[in-house]
Amino acid sequence: MAFENHDNPHLENIIELRNIQQSYDGGHSFIIKDLNLIVEDKPDQGQFVVILGMSGSGKSTILRYIAGLQHPSGGEVLIKGKPVDQSSRVSMVFQQYSSLPWMTVLDNVGLALRYQGVSKPDRDAKAMEPIEMVGLKGHEWKYAQYPTLSGGQLQRVAIARSL
Repeated sequence: MAFENHDNPHLENIIELRNIQQSYDGGHSFIIKDLNLIVEDKPDQGQFVVILGMSGSGKSTILRYIAGLQHPSGGEVLIKGKPVDQSSRVSMVFQQYSSLPWMTVLDNVGLALRYQGVSKPDRDAKAMEPIEMVGLKGHEWKYAQYPTLSGGQLQRVAIARSL
């Protein structure tokens, strides 16, 4: 059963996400659960669709589903009524990350201090201040890479490093 376009039931929806779920731990916890989203076709009108949410809530993951770059743990992704596959014509502009993925958040934020010759205990203590300021406390020992951190969290690593 396809969800119908409310403005014109004869038009296909552009994008449909049906009962989307995403878990990275085998279903013990979910970053996305029971998400349904419809982007209706609005010919000759143009439209902007905005996905808002807290950092780590799955916004970039949803865009990767639509682009066919990632498949959800559960649910369906349809483009013009058909399942997303390699022939789907959806483009995506990627977020650019500047963190070094083989280093932890703490080491990334303290990188400039390292090159200034600051001792490891001192630079870790100094790096924790901006980590806390950008809301990444508790993530300092994680590697600065996706999917360990979300796109927004990776951008905040760069902001903390600049601070």
